[in-house]
Amino acid sequence: DDAVVLGDGSDGIVTFIHASDVHISKYFAKGGLVHFQHFLHTAVPLISPRLVAVTGDLTDGKDRQRLTSLQQVDEWKAYQKALESTTVKTRLNGTFYRDQRGNHDCFNVFAFDSQDNYFKDFSAVRQDGYFLQIKEPFGTYSFVATDGCPKHGFARPLNFFGYLDASDMELLERRMEMAAGSNHTFLLNHYPVSTMLYGKYRKSFGELVRQVSVFLCGHLHHLAGGIGAQLQAYKARDGYWELELGDMKEHAVYRVYAVDNDMVSFADVTLPLPEIPMPNPDLLDAPIPSPIAHPPVVLVTNPKDARYLLPKHEPLRRMLTSTHIRMLVWADKPVLSVSVAIDGVAHPHQAVYRGKETGSGDDVIKTPLWTVPWNASSYDDGRLHHLKITAVDSEGKSTTAEVPFHFSSDLVPLNNDSRGGWIMRQSFADIFRVSGIISYLLMSVFLLLIPRLWYNHISVDMTTWISNRRLEHHKDDARMRHIWTTFTRGDIINPFVLTKLLLALLSTHTKFCVSTQFTAQVYFASIPWLFWPAYSFAIALATLPLFTGHLIPSAGYNGLGS
Repeated sequence: DDAVVLGDGSDGIVTFIHASDVHISKYFAKGGLVHFQHFLHTAVPLISPRLVAVTGDLTDGKDRQRLTSLQQVDEWKAYQKALESTTVKTRLNGTFYRDQRGNHDCFNVFAFDSQDNYFKDFSAVRQDGYFLQIKEPFGTYSFVATDGCPKHGFARPLNFFGYLDASDMELLERRMEMAAGSNHTFLLNHYPVSTMLYGKYRKSFGELVRQVSVFLCGHLHHLAGGIGAQLQAYKARDGYWELELGDMKEHAVYRVYAVDNDMVSFADVTLPLPEIPMPNPDLLDAPIPSPIAHPPVVLVTNPKDARYLLPKHEPLRRMLTSTHIRMLVWADKPVLSVSVAIDGVAHPHQAVYRGKETGSGDDVIKTPLWTVPWNASSYDDGRLHHLKITAVDSEGKSTTAEVPFHFSSDLVPLNNDSRGGWIMRQSFADIFRVSGIISYLLMSVFLLLIPRLWYNHISVDMTTWISNRRLEHHKDDARMRHIWTTFTRGDIINPFVLTKLLLALLSTHTKFCVSTQFTAQVYFASIPWLFWPAYSFAIALATLPLFTGHLIPSAGYNGLGS
C-alpha cells in the first residue's frame, strides 16, 4: 500500500529549470546574450530551483554573413562572463548549473580535445555530457546528459543530425546503471530522438530509455509556420515523454519542472521583456541588466495535467487519495491571492501558503507551495475536469494556469501532430535510410540496368530504333497539343467532358515524359564509355562503404564497444 498522501506539507518536492538554444552571437543584434542575461538575473533568482540545465547551442558559431560556420572565441568569453556575473557556477558546491554542447557548439570542431572546442575551456561542465544525482530523504533523482555532437564536427549545416557511437553508448549505459533505482531519471540531449542515430554497446537505446521518465532536448526551436509550436510526444512503447523546448535565442522561453512526491509537472514561461526578441545593439558588450518585474509563475502539481501522465513511472493513485490541491507559485512580490475554480465553479476553500525555503545565501532553494483542501473522490466519475488557478501579486501582476485532469491512467491526447508531434515521433535516420535505398534503386536499376538489358534485346539496329521512337514521340506530342487546344477553346461547358479531357491530357503528358526519358536512357546505355563508368560507380557506391565506413560503429573489435 502507498502510504504517501498528497496533503498540505511541502516535503517531497524537487524543482529544476530547463533552458536551451541560447545562441550568443557576435553579429546578430537581437536576443541571444541579452535574453540569457535576463534569464540569469531575473528568472533564476525568482525560481531558485535545485538545478538549472541548459541543453546546448550556447553560442551561434557563424561568420559575419551568418551563412558559414566558425567557432568565435569572443562568443564563448561572453558566455563565460555571463555565468560569472552570477553565482550559478558555484552554488550548491558546483552542482546547481549544468550545460552541454549543441550542434552550433561543435561547428568545425574536429575532436573534443581540439583547440577549437571552446566548450571545454569556457563552459560550466567542460566535458561531453554529465551524470548528476540529487539525493533527498524522500527519493533519488538522476540527470543523465549525453553529447550527441558528431565526433568530427562538420561545418554548417551538415551537423543538423547527431549520433552516439559505441563508446558513447558504453558511457551512457554505465551512467544509466548508476541511475538504476532512482525515483525518476531524466535524460538530456541537445538533439531530439528523431534527429539522432544511436549505436549499441550491450544494450540498445530503446532498452536503456525504458528507465527514463522524461527526455529533455532543444535544437528545433519553433521551426517555422507554427509546425514546431508544440514539439512533444509520449513514447508509449518505452513509457517516457520527449519534451523539446523552444529557444532562448529569439523566443526567450524557459521551462520550470517540479517533481512533487514523484509526480512530474512542468510549466513553460516566457521572459517578460518589453520586446521579444529584445534588441541588443551592444552585441557581446551588453551590460549586466538589473532584475525586471516578473509575473507570478504558477505550476500545478496535484492534480496532474492529464495530457502528460507517466503511467509507467508515476504513482498516479496518489491523486485520488490526495487531500489537497497543490500548486507552486513563484512571485517577486507578495502574493495577494490564489483563486481556484473547477469546471468553472469557484472552489469553496481558500488557498493557503505552505511553502518554505531551504539553505541560505546563494544556496537557497525555494518551494513556494500553496494548497487547497478538496475531496478528490468527488471528481472520480470517469469524466475530464478542468482546474483553473489564478495568482495575483501585490503589484497586480497575475498569471492563470489551466489543467485538465482525471483519475484514469489514460493520457488525454495532445492532438499536436500539426504543431510538431508528428515530427517528434519519427526516426529521420530510418526515413533517410529508406529514401537512400529507393534513390539508389532508381539510379542503378531503373536508369542503368533495365535500359541496358532493353538495349541488349533490341532486334533492330540502334539508329532504326531511335527513329521509330522519335516518330512515336511526335505522335504523342501532337495528341497532347490537340487535347490542350480543345480544352482551352472555351466552347465546352460540360464538366464531365472537361474532366475527361483533363485526364486524357495528364495521361498523354505522363506517357510522353516517361517514354522520352526511357529512350534517352537506352541510348545512354548503348554507349560503352558512358554506361560502364556510371554502372561501376553505382556498384561502388553500394559496396565500398561496407569496407571503409566506420563513422557510427555499433561495436568494437571485442564485440562490446570501442
